[in-house]
Amino acid sequence: MRDLVVVADTHLSRRDAETEAFVEFLLRRGSEAAAVAHLGDLFNIWLGLPRFEMDHMGPVLAAFRALRGRGVRTILAEGNRDFHVRQGYEGDAFDEVAETEVELSVGARRVRLAHGDLVNVADRPYRLWRRFSRSAPVWAGVGLLPSRAGIRFAERLESKLRGTNVRHKSSFPEAAARDYAARAFTDGCSLLLVGHFHEQRVIRAGAGKEMVVLPDWRSSHRYLHVAADGAWSLDEWQSA
Repeated sequence: MRDLVVVADTHLSRRDAETEAFVEFLLRRGSEAAAVAHLGDLFNIWLGLPRFEMDHMGPVLAAFRALRGRGVRTILAEGNRDFHVRQGYEGDAFDEVAETEVELSVGARRVRLAHGDLVNVADRPYRLWRRFSRSAPVWAGVGLLPSRAGIRFAERLESKLRGTNVRHKSSFPEAAARDYAARAFTDGCSLLLVGHFHEQRVIRAGAGKEMVVLPDWRSSHRYLHVAADGAWSLDEWQSA
């Protein structure tokens, strides 16, 4: 792959001024890349069946489809606000949707992408919630809902998720992140990219092995670019 543009945590919602800015970013900066990857939490809440789409989602998904139409590979690593997106959108807005992580090669470098919500193994309440909320019985029940009921359910769920599990969100889990990175590096990955924590961090393990935690795009308009030679940079998008 020639190069890669990566963004995380846009958290777009209804009547959101950031939606227009992000669509502009995708169509202008994204069109220049060989691939565009989003590390999850694209929207503030997303139930991955097309009939549950909300109005603000349409322009964003259309932009990803436009990128695919121009030959840009589009990738999504599901975040903690994304539920079963692969079912409705892989092969549509995205070439690939990963439920946990995905790997690709940029030049000679092996890059692993993940949202980052599974970094902290000590966050047991979240891990239990994640397993339950994505389970087959729960999703089968959600799948029975008609469009309007599903959208109302999504809105209530988003409201309940605000402010949850504050203890595990209040500080960056440095030791857990280093362990998570070490496992990825043992698997042969040399660049590990995650979001989720809404802050910028770099963890290096020598010999060109790096874990980069991306800041959230929503508050920073920052994205990561991996060039063909494997070098990366965190750049800030400036709207026209």
